[in-house]
Amino acid sequence: MAAVVQDAELAALGAAIIPPGLAQVLAAGQEPALVVSTGGLLGPVPVAAVRLGSRYLAELARIVVVPAITLWTSLRGRAPRTGSGFCAYLDPDLPGTQRERKLLQKAFPRARLLPRTAVRPALADADGSAGLLLSMHGTAASGLGQALLLAPGDPLTAAELLTCRLPDGVLMPGCWAGRLDLRGVQEPLGLPTAALLAGARWVLAGTVDVAGTRTATMMGAFYQRLADGLAPVDALRAVQLGYLSRYRTVPPILWAGLTIVGDGYTPATFGA
Repeated sequence: MAAVVQDAELAALGAAIIPPGLAQVLAAGQEPALVVSTGGLLGPVPVAAVRLGSRYLAELARIVVVPAITLWTSLRGRAPRTGSGFCAYLDPDLPGTQRERKLLQKAFPRARLLPRTAVRPALADADGSAGLLLSMHGTAASGLGQALLLAPGDPLTAAELLTCRLPDGVLMPGCWAGRLDLRGVQEPLGLPTAALLAGARWVLAGTVDVAGTRTATMMGAFYQRLADGLAPVDALRAVQLGYLSRYRTVPPILWAGLTIVGDGYTPATFGA
């Protein structure tokens, strides 16, 4: 099925959920920090692509998403850690993996590339690093059963992540990795929440079925901006706005499917 732009629907959603006072602040052009607590309405929506009139939220604000405001308060109370280095596993069967690996190593020449068999042992004690990349397919399962697929029949679930010791930055750009299970008054569960509870300060995750080779190119640009010292929210925003400047009328799935979950306002320091 061809991707659809859906500008009218995204504008209607923006009009429904953005209060008039906030709309005025955003329209003033100061590009403030905007923390969006997702709920049953917004869980599957690429928030950056919600429209305020003729403009996307990504153009108007520095957006992060949080599963719950209580978790946001907890994250902001944590002191940034001083881990160094970058660990990464990239599924060799994903479209664009070879290109993404080259761009990652260009941005972080000393990144430690993990074989599949080393992923679980590395996650058990990854909090000494500054960043962790898990680039693989995600599942559309819900709650603690949501997973990244290390291989067919070998899911790395949100429940497993809760037992890990993760660094401040965790990148899970796979399809559906950012989707949350939202049920009534329960806390939202899923991979991003589990990663945050296991020590991550921020998570880069996919909220929709992100495109393979195009996402690899965007991730390469994101890595470089992180290496240049930008905060995660600003690094992702720069990549998204750069894409929009060239391809204004493309569907959101092609540029807004990746989201920063958690406190992405603190610049990442990856060290050697």
